[in-house]
Amino acid sequence: MRTAYFPRLDGIRAIAVGGVLWEHFSGHANGFGSIGVRIFFVLSGFLITGILLNYRKSGASLQNVAIAFYWRRALRIFPVFYLALIVGAMLGVSAGRVGGLMDLAFLTNIHVFRIQSWTATSHLWSLAVEEQFYLLAFPLIFFVPGKRLVACLTAICALSFGFDAVMSALGFQYFTILLPGAAHGLAAGALLACAQHKKPTWRDHLSRLTSGRVMAASVILSGLCIWLQPGGGTLRLLTLILATDVMAICLITRGVGDGHAWKWLAHPAMTYIGQISYGLYVYHIFVKEIAFKFFPLFAETPTWISGPILASASVAIASLSWLYFEQPILRHKSRFPKDDSAAEVAQQSAQVKQ
Repeated sequence: MRTAYFPRLDGIRAIAVGGVLWEHFSGHANGFGSIGVRIFFVLSGFLITGILLNYRKSGASLQNVAIAFYWRRALRIFPVFYLALIVGAMLGVSAGRVGGLMDLAFLTNIHVFRIQSWTATSHLWSLAVEEQFYLLAFPLIFFVPGKRLVACLTAICALSFGFDAVMSALGFQYFTILLPGAAHGLAAGALLACAQHKKPTWRDHLSRLTSGRVMAASVILSGLCIWLQPGGGTLRLLTLILATDVMAICLITRGVGDGHAWKWLAHPAMTYIGQISYGLYVYHIFVKEIAFKFFPLFAETPTWISGPILASASVAIASLSWLYFEQPILRHKSRFPKDDSAAEVAQQSAQVKQ
């Protein structure tokens, strides 16, 4: 598969971050945030694996590829992440000394699981999972033989699903935010990337497996799981996980396709929200916490009023960040590596706004 920029994938990001904002600003744990984050994981597994597979085929030296990959990931993730933490700490929004140190080290998910409670910055758990995934994805793609990679990713997906089943059955909480509990989505996205790199016959099989009926069934099952929340226990959780991963795969398949029915994903408003979605995700909880801290009456305002205000403020801040902070930094992505083959792949993958 050619590494390229697909506007519809930004539309999928818009859907995912919209679900997160809806849950966090509505005042209810409605499950849309969980679905949004799981979509992000599948999409991340798909894009990162695609980039790494292209690097692997480039013939570039392993050292230059590693430098290029981690340099680009650092430029995309670190500036916004640490800016939000620094400003939040200065304004009194933090997870405390221990929690703050865990946040800085991208270990928020482990901290939340350890204390069995959410914190002011606990939404950063998903970024901790992403960073932990980056550390493992590179050696997995480069050192596992091609013929065994699909089997390995399938095993990871199954083991992660089993981990969630066992932990839920034993009555544990917050386990789905650990890397073993979230790896099924990342591995599912990686498997999709592997399929896209295979022969056309593989892509034909994939199209049938992600048909409109499968898409509709996954959406209906996800909706039922949300409606049943918090009832249903282990069965509800596993059904939601499976349905959401399948739904994300179906969306991504349409995102990289050319079907006319899904062109709305590439609408300028959708693609713009998708482009700023990373900053929007990182900043929005800080916006909420700061607003409640410095404007106490705001916390007592009905959510149908405060929610849109907070969402609008988050979009505005994320937009300013994208224009004047993130984009200038991202211009340095091509600084490494210096050998031609790896640089060519880096230039291609620059088109993927991840």
